[in-house]
Amino acid sequence: MASMPVQAQVYRWVDEYGVTHFGDRAPQAQRADVLQMQDSSKPKPKRTSSRHAYDPQKLEENERKYREAVAAYQRLRETQQGSQAP
Repeated sequence: MASMPVQAQVYRWVDEYGVTHFGDRAPQAQRADVLQMQDSSKPKPKRTSSRHAYDPQKLEENERKYREAVAAYQRLRETQQGSQAP
């Protein structure tokens, strides 16, 4: 069975208390905006970002920083353990 996209209107309005509501029917006593809905049956294009692209230099730099942080933590632990000895 093939599915067909359904077009429905969605309304948005703010009540007298400032609360935003959404519904498939417009309210009787208030002005409502009709929202433009994106068709979810169409695949969304995948976004790519150079920030997430593989960068060997950035990877090497991050690994170096990680090793330095681990070494500093180990030195701190050794110093703390040495000061606790009787």
